[in-house]
Amino acid sequence: MTENKRYDVFLSHAKEGKKWARELAATLEDAGIHVWFDGEIEAGQEWERTIEEAVRDSSTLVLVLTPHNLNSRWMFFEVGAAIADHGKIIPVLAQDIEMSQLPTFMASYRIIKELSPSKAGARVTEAMEQTAA
Repeated sequence: MTENKRYDVFLSHAKEGKKWARELAATLEDAGIHVWFDGEIEAGQEWERTIEEAVRDSSTLVLVLTPHNLNSRWMFFEVGAAIADHGKIIPVLAQDIEMSQLPTFMASYRIIKELSPSKAGARVTEAMEQTAA
């Protein structure tokens, strides 16, 4: 799906939502989307540099939003790297969260609200296909 990037998607999530995010990643991979997931960080790798490089080497940042990462410095770091590299950002609400709780910059993005990781994956895939067309 991606021409000049190693990954189609960098999947951002809180550690508390890892199982949900892993199911989302599997759904995306089944659809032919190459996903970077933090399980790819090996022992001894510099965490921050590895994440920044992976975000910049991905065409789309998918943010799995839960109450655990709404104000996480890592989420803002990943968003900043994606914006700096002109990447697409797709926020996904994986839990019931009031829109007023989201960081203000999220208001400019179309947000996917989906509690099921497989349904969220289908909607992310659809959104990516629409922008690729």
